[in-house]
Amino acid sequence: MYLGDLKASATIDFTFTTVNTSGAPTTLAGTPAISVYRGNSTAQTTAGVTLTVDLDGVTGLNHVRLVLGDGFYTTGNDYHVVITTGTVGGTSVVGYVVAEFSIENRGARLDLTQVNTTETAKTTVGGQLRRVHALAGGNGTNQDFAVANAPIVHRNEADSADLITMTQTNPTDTKTVHTPS
Repeated sequence: MYLGDLKASATIDFTFTTVNTSGAPTTLAGTPAISVYRGNSTAQTTAGVTLTVDLDGVTGLNHVRLVLGDGFYTTGNDYHVVITTGTVGGTSVVGYVVAEFSIENRGARLDLTQVNTTETAKTTVGGQLRRVHALAGGNGTNQDFAVANAPIVHRNEADSADLITMTQTNPTDTKTVHTPS
């Protein structure tokens, strides 16, 4: 299960179920341990990992809390959460991957709340942000960005200012709100 692209120093909780060969939930036994591997290396850690077997007395329901504050967890990497010690119904489950995540490793994001604007115009379609124009002090460069809910974001210099525009797919039926900063 993919847990998402997380922020550095995040805390995340997830559960997984262990079952026997007939599919019945079964306790993860044999002094179970969970380790986190970074990328495609053999570097692993148990720092910040807490495993609770049979959560709330429910057989086979296992809870993991990951606190990503340790120096092992760095931005720009993918991670794999793996059972490194344990048995289910007497059978070793060492090597089973129970979750995967990344830390700020899924491409550049344009955070429009951080744009240093002097004037902003926003357009919504069906309640979703679709278009933003932000005028700000510029550096004269042209850049294209890909962002969620808007296929094109273009940045260019216009009258000594940067114009950042997210272009919506369907410009009809829009509501525009103009907000000076």
